[in-house]
Amino acid sequence: MKTIMNNLLLLFSVRRTIQAQIFVSFLVLSMLTLSGVTWIWYASTAETIKRNAIQDARSNIVQSHNNLEIVLKDFVSIITLVSIDRTNVVEVLNRKKGLTPYIDFLLQKKLEDFVGSLYSYKPYISAVTIIGFNGEQYNSGSPYRFISYQEKPWFREIVKASGKPVFLRIDRDDYTQSGTTLKPMLVIGRAIKSNDKTIGVVLLYAPYDIIRKVYDNGPLSTTRFIVMDNHNQTMFESRAGDKPPDFQDVLEKDGQLYVKQKSAFSGWTTIGAVSVDSLIHDTVTLRNRMFGVIGLTLVAVLLVSIVISRRITNNLRRLRDRMFKIDEGNLNYVTPLQSKDEVGHLSQAFSKQMGQIHSLLEEVKWREQQKRKAEIKALQAQIDPHFLYNTLNTIQFLAQLQQVPNIKEVTTSLIELLRDITKNDGEYTTLQNEITNLQRYVNIQSYRLVQPVSVHYEIEDEAQHCLIPRMLIQPLLENALIHGIEPTKRKGIVSIKVQAAENRLTIVVTDNGAGIPEDKLARLDHLLQEPLHPSHQSASDASKNRFSGLGVINVAQRVRLLFGNDFSLRLYSQQGLFTTVEMTLPILLNNREDVS
Repeated sequence: MKTIMNNLLLLFSVRRTIQAQIFVSFLVLSMLTLSGVTWIWYASTAETIKRNAIQDARSNIVQSHNNLEIVLKDFVSIITLVSIDRTNVVEVLNRKKGLTPYIDFLLQKKLEDFVGSLYSYKPYISAVTIIGFNGEQYNSGSPYRFISYQEKPWFREIVKASGKPVFLRIDRDDYTQSGTTLKPMLVIGRAIKSNDKTIGVVLLYAPYDIIRKVYDNGPLSTTRFIVMDNHNQTMFESRAGDKPPDFQDVLEKDGQLYVKQKSAFSGWTTIGAVSVDSLIHDTVTLRNRMFGVIGLTLVAVLLVSIVISRRITNNLRRLRDRMFKIDEGNLNYVTPLQSKDEVGHLSQAFSKQMGQIHSLLEEVKWREQQKRKAEIKALQAQIDPHFLYNTLNTIQFLAQLQQVPNIKEVTTSLIELLRDITKNDGEYTTLQNEITNLQRYVNIQSYRLVQPVSVHYEIEDEAQHCLIPRMLIQPLLENALIHGIEPTKRKGIVSIKVQAAENRLTIVVTDNGAGIPEDKLARLDHLLQEPLHPSHQSASDASKNRFSGLGVINVAQRVRLLFGNDFSLRLYSQQGLFTTVEMTLPILLNNREDVS
């Protein structure tokens, strides 16, 4: 647990890390998903539970009302039996006067026994009273005190009902003498008629708690029941409370559910009031449990997201550590991660790039070393131009005095060639100037060769002012004269063609000399295709001055140093017939910018 808390503190202390972003994304997505799904499910379930609970409450209230109606119907059946019994009731109350005392006694005794049997018929009957309009009164059970019923309003109501049962709540002063402690009674009364004439009234007393017992036996103990008669007088109230509002059938108001059920039989109305919160108590419990489940799920998501995010970002952290090592200058710390996922691929690509960068740095370092060596050699070989010019001018003057024009011509060409070289230290020169120097060089070499040499120049006008590296074509021409034409002992022909097309400058040098053997040509082609490497001999290492025959390989190395791989050099030769060197460079303008 301590480790988990430490990971959480570390995670939130670097909120911008990928692991923190993954963790927060997991957490937010899980919370939104769980909250959304839970809320939708809870709302739907709560509504269903509430609807079912309301339906059950209504059914229970209606059932309790029906149970009361069954009890009332049972009472009505008893008083109906009394009111229509001619032998035991009607004939006794409607007997004629003048009967012998004995017969009169027997009839009264028969009615008293009948009333007593009715009292014993049901255990919830407290008393049975028959009141005859002939002044007689028969009682069985308690209360049995004689009172003046005819003076009571409720008694007159029973008489006016003309034989219909009447349900009444009778307080103690209405059925017994004042000062007693008897509770209110439920009374069902009905007039006794003979030939459409009311001859008496039968009263059936029941304890008022019988109504409470009916409603207390219901499944909803929290329901408040209110029973009202057809005059909207409260007959029974299970608990004290506010008067219910006026409504029809069902009403939900102020957190209370009201259900009304009216009896066509008794005229009584049962109103049940129950708290909606008590009905949806299970929904609240379910909600609390769902919150608990969400909490546990979020904890599980928290743990899983930490594990997954650490697993995803572990290789990223390792790759980051390698980058930090490289940032400190350790370029050899580029071992790729042994992983097959995207991070592993990224690590391999990064290691490969760092290897290439390391190689490029080594190459730059080697080039700088070669440059410094060349500068040192140039300083070592430097000669005072004024001394060289004065010496050559002296030779030229002596040749003129001795009338030796050949020496004068060679000396003049050498002077012009050296002057052009020494007056401009730039790396590049125009192609036109390069061709002029080639002509001077050929003029010097023509006195060295035994056989005459003819050099043809085919230069396009568009290429005249293009820039090329200084003394680039001279080594190729020198190879053609010394290694190609001179060994053949015959008249030599050299062709130099320069074309400019599609941002490329193509230089072709061809001679009709001895050619190159196939094995040597293959070896030269292989060397020309190899990339520049510090192990290759530089041009400055292969010569002591600029006219020592650098050769094709040295030309290729020099141009590759200047242009990288943006050039090509090809050799074509057939032994005994010809040799062609074809070189392609990017076109440079006078401001030395690549036009492409």
